Amino acid sequence: MCKQLTLKFRFFILVILLPVSLFGQQKSETDSLTKLLTHLEITGIKRAEILNTLGSKYSRIDSSKAFSYALLAKSISEKLNYLPGQADAYRTFGIAMAVKNNLTEALRYFNKAIQLYTAAKMETDVGIVYSDMGMTYITQNKRPEAISSLLKAEKIHRATKDSKNLLTDINQLGVSYFQSANSAKAIEYFVEAAAIADKINDKNGLSSIYNNLGLLLHGDRNFNEAKSYYLKVIALQKERNNQREMGIAYLNLANVYIDQANYKEGLLAYDNALAAFTIINFTKGIQVCYNNMGAVAIRRGKYLDAIPMLQKSLDISISSKNFTGVALTQQNLAHNYAKLEQFPRALALFKEAELSAIQYKNNATVFAEIYNHKSMLDSAMGNYQSAFTQRNKYLSIKDSMLNEKLSKQINELQTKYETEKKEGQIDLLSRQNIIQALNLKNQDLLLLQNTLTISRDKLEIDKNKLYLANQKLRLKNNQNLLVKQRLLSKARGQEIKLLNEENTNQQLQISKRNVIIFTIMGVTLLLGIIGFQGYIRYKLKQEALLQASVIHEQTQASRGIIEAEERERKRISSDLHDGIGQLLSAVKMNTEVLIEKYLNGKQEGEELGQRLLAMADESCIEVRSIAHQMTPNALLKSGLVSAVRDFVNQIPADRIRIFLEVEGLSDRMESSVETVLYRVIQESVNNVVKHAKASRIDISLISDQTEIRITVEDNGVGFNKKDSTLSSGIGLKNMHTRIEYLKGSVDISSEPGKGTLVSIYVPLL
Repeated sequence: MCKQLTLKFRFFILVILLPVSLFGQQKSETDSLTKLLTHLEITGIKRAEILNTLGSKYSRIDSSKAFSYALLAKSISEKLNYLPGQADAYRTFGIAMAVKNNLTEALRYFNKAIQLYTAAKMETDVGIVYSDMGMTYITQNKRPEAISSLLKAEKIHRATKDSKNLLTDINQLGVSYFQSANSAKAIEYFVEAAAIADKINDKNGLSSIYNNLGLLLHGDRNFNEAKSYYLKVIALQKERNNQREMGIAYLNLANVYIDQANYKEGLLAYDNALAAFTIINFTKGIQVCYNNMGAVAIRRGKYLDAIPMLQKSLDISISSKNFTGVALTQQNLAHNYAKLEQFPRALALFKEAELSAIQYKNNATVFAEIYNHKSMLDSAMGNYQSAFTQRNKYLSIKDSMLNEKLSKQINELQTKYETEKKEGQIDLLSRQNIIQALNLKNQDLLLLQNTLTISRDKLEIDKNKLYLANQKLRLKNNQNLLVKQRLLSKARGQEIKLLNEENTNQQLQISKRNVIIFTIMGVTLLLGIIGFQGYIRYKLKQEALLQASVIHEQTQASRGIIEAEERERKRISSDLHDGIGQLLSAVKMNTEVLIEKYLNGKQEGEELGQRLLAMADESCIEVRSIAHQMTPNALLKSGLVSAVRDFVNQIPADRIRIFLEVEGLSDRMESSVETVLYRVIQESVNNVVKHAKASRIDISLISDQTEIRITVEDNGVGFNKKDSTLSSGIGLKNMHTRIEYLKGSVDISSEPGKGTLVSIYVPLL
């Protein structure tokens, strides 16, 4: 049970190991890049590249910041028609969605990035995105799709001789084939990956490969060799202070000790792994450590000690949305409660584990563990029919796995035998063919030599005869030519004089015609060019004027609508405060007089009067609250940040927790900008409170004097963007209209069960 469990989780961790660098090591770099954005002279493509770099560094640790930076980079790149900048932004979106386990959105963004990189003729980057897609498929247990994507990446990086990215592709292919139970193919890729890592002196990559080879040897029960590789990894990563890889190596080393029943060393290695993962808050590694430590406690019969560790593992899996380990942890808990003879609780957990395994598409080993342990529970409870059924399911899976393994071994041996046999036959035939070919060539050479000798003799005789005949003909021809040349020389002299005179006259006439023709053509062409340029300038000027007029009218219309809306809000707020508020105050005073004069001393009447006073007080408070929301004084007096804080503080904390982060908003902005941004934030938060069923909202307001970025993220139920009834609501349309008025953009990312992220970008210059 424990061995199968840990093997699965160790390899899941390795999939994301090689291409990811630790954010702690990037902290100084991100800080320096963020400071660069405050420099107004950094604009255009350079600014887009800095924003994309920041988005990429945050993509695996903070999706909100990643989206914020990438959205700005995408907006700038689209305005400049800068394809690489657009492609980098979409790749960042894809990685952020992959980290959030949103496969559909991640693949959509990755495919868009591939299209843009291809259009920009950036083959290496196309390969990198295919590698990202492969690792995303691996996290979703879609190994055939993962292998297909990684093979595409490998082909591109081999062609471009990109050793660094090829190392990533080869290592991940080895991982994928090992997870697919193809050890021979996995070893082939790992050996090649080790050679590449050694060639380019990539110690981090070499460490990852050592980890993978350790897993292979562990699977073959070669424990001492496996431990030696893990100790090499630990030594390498201690030098680099890479807590993640060091923790993984300790985790794998612990599993070897546990399989050797060396619990003391195994638990010590688990403690070291847990300490390393805790330093960098690597939740997946922490979850695996607690699960494995709980499984060891079960093996040692310490059932009460196992419960808190397994429960921690299960809580971390659910809270971090790493669902691949949920089923195994649930079945471990169920098996533990069965050992404690808490049968109803164990039975409920086994049912939950089976549903989780189906939902998250766990492999056959997980189902075998569940059915095996549930059959033991049913037998202990006296449910022998159910125990028999569960045992049959377990044996069926084991038999199918054994048959599959045997079939693969038989096929491999048969293929090897056939290959060796064919190679021997081919080698024998090749040797015979070479000998026959050499004999034929020798015979051909002898015939050719004889033929050449005879031909040479004949040619010599013929040459001599031809030479004599030619000499005679030349003498006769020379005599005839001398006579003809004398006669022709006189006639040609006269003809040459006449031809020279005619040629001179013709050349003069042709020159005059050419001058006239070229002059007319040049003038005509010049007039045509001048007229065409004038027409183009006039057309462009008219189009520019028309476009400017349309934009101006749209801006004026938007401004008029927003200003009219704000005036109406102020009027309603004033009417509520001065009209209904005053009336309610008068009702309260009259009720107090009524109680004092007529109901004092009368118990029932006095109680009714007190209820009327309470209702009047509550109505006054409600009217003031509505009037304040319509036109908050904090927005008019203190600005956007104070108004947002005031608005957030009015929402009950026991209903929903709201966290507000503000950066760089020390100065006031134009009142129209602050009003629009306040209304959009108010609309976003109200939507979450009314519809999202969320327990937490994260709001960030970030400004660097040139633009302002706002994100509102919740952990609610989310919604399907393809559902037109939700995505085309009045509130969302109003948000887009208001932000478009400020020349900004709004991006909403959501999926059922995944929460909602609203990202807003507004330029300030």
